Amino acid sequence: MNAFFNLLACPTCRVDPGSAINQATNGAVFVMLGVMAVVFGGFLALAINFARRQRAIGEASLAGAPPVGPGTPSVP
Repeated sequence: MNAFFNLLACPTCRVDPGSAINQATNGAVFVMLGVMAVVFGGFLALAINFARRQRAIGEASLAGAPPVGPGTPSVP
């Protein structure tokens, strides 16, 4: 089964495992995975931040306190 897939692969995809091209390709894949992890981690942090703010605003409105946030005047 593996020989069949090797026949379908182009010469660029089927390079020598120890060659510089293969090592550079593997490095590029790992760099891209790292970049994607950072970006998706940022999106996750943003979603968690939005959820926490929404929960705080909801609890403040249930308690009868004025909402606290940007653009809201602070009343003592």
